[in-house]
Amino acid sequence: MLNENTDNRRWGDVRLLLNRLLSEKGKILTLYHSEPGNATQFNCRQIDLADVPALRSVIKCFQPDVILHAAAISSVADCEQAGREKVMNVNVSVSRTIAELCNEQDIKMFYYSTDLVYGGEQGSFISEAGKINPKSLYAESKYLGEIAVRESTDNCTILRTALMIGTTNIGKVNHFGEVLKNLVSGKAVKLFTDQFRTPLSLEEAAELTWELISTKESTGVINFGGCDRVSRFEIGELVCEIGGFNKSLLRGVTMDEFDVTYKVPDVSMNISKLLSIGCTPKTIQTQIRCELQRFSSLKGHRGKKK
Repeated sequence: MLNENTDNRRWGDVRLLLNRLLSEKGKILTLYHSEPGNATQFNCRQIDLADVPALRSVIKCFQPDVILHAAAISSVADCEQAGREKVMNVNVSVSRTIAELCNEQDIKMFYYSTDLVYGGEQGSFISEAGKINPKSLYAESKYLGEIAVRESTDNCTILRTALMIGTTNIGKVNHFGEVLKNLVSGKAVKLFTDQFRTPLSLEEAAELTWELISTKESTGVINFGGCDRVSRFEIGELVCEIGGFNKSLLRGVTMDEFDVTYKVPDVSMNISKLLSIGCTPKTIQTQIRCELQRFSSLKGHRGKKK
């Protein structure tokens, strides 16, 4: 298996767990651009994915059965800062190239997309056939990446990934990590009450990815999320309940109050297809409990009852 990932936050975090899990299942090669994460603990190589001859050489030499393509400029803010040309090159053109190479060498490809392609205004529990309405440059580029991949190879699975919850002790601290850091320090945390997702923990995303790799039924577009529809504020409440943090530190806010440029009210996903393949995510309570235990082991922090 070849796990490639440039410097991005969402799937950069999951990559750390994928490297560990997949290395226990078989032979892996993990690629990185400039931030290795934990890649150096495994079989790895630094590469610019835009260098097609180098990429073709790596794939030909390693001869993977599966490629996990998680490389992207993967946040709304980072995409706006990078500009359209760079974003389209990294998120679309590179994805097309990898898909073409997979097609040439008969390799199964997994492409990580985003729930944000749905736009958030068509109700709850959206199916894979739901209306596509990307609002941000990031969401648009990920959907165009989906199209590029599907045009280039039939042997692919598109995973429209939900909000990721969890944190690591390597690299930049993500939003969930910042929330935990503030709760541990007794600082107030502002969370949206009017944005709904079907989140997955980092660990659960890695486990489900392995389950999908293990089955030949995982093809086409799959909503890759959890079973539970929750707001960010409700996630915060569960973190406090399970971790023993002070709930009074939570401040519920609306997207209007924060003047969010790209408002995405509800991109909760229907995961019937994922379930039909035999992949059943744990409850959000269990996922959060596991992530808090992992956080405690990484950081040595524990919540205190208030």
